[in-house]
Amino acid sequence: MKHEGSCSCGNVKIDLDTDPFLNYNCHCSHCRTFGRSVIHHGAAMWRWNVKVNGAVKYEKTTSLFGLFGMSRGRCESCEDPIVEWCERLMYPFAMVMGKPLKLPPASVNIFYNSGLQQGTNDLLTIRSDLGSMLYEFVMIVLVAIPNLPRSICARFTNRQQ
Repeated sequence: MKHEGSCSCGNVKIDLDTDPFLNYNCHCSHCRTFGRSVIHHGAAMWRWNVKVNGAVKYEKTTSLFGLFGMSRGRCESCEDPIVEWCERLMYPFAMVMGKPLKLPPASVNIFYNSGLQQGTNDLLTIRSDLGSMLYEFVMIVLVAIPNLPRSICARFTNRQQ
């Protein structure tokens, strides 16, 4: 299913050519700051299934001694958070913000060392004191790789239209 959305001012458009493989609420301090909320609602998908059009300014963050990195993009005009491009360990993934796309509710809560450990709303909750590396590995093996054929098919199908 295709998803479309834009920032508050409409200057940045985002298109997904397939459903995300994971809808989540992240409680880490980076995501909460980027999303400007107590809980960061977003979705993860393969990078090639995301298209962003418009003027976006990016800030880079790293953790685990530089092994994990994100480029987090906001609209240059209204500064709404739009997309996060994963770098280094998780290069082929993108995380998109739930708000501009009106994504389905989260299916999982993710807690790193944020100190915030409440408000799980009966969702599957992942807590990782090892930082993001263990979580990313589990998500790649259990969630992302099984969705790879659907993702590639959606990308080629939408290119031919």
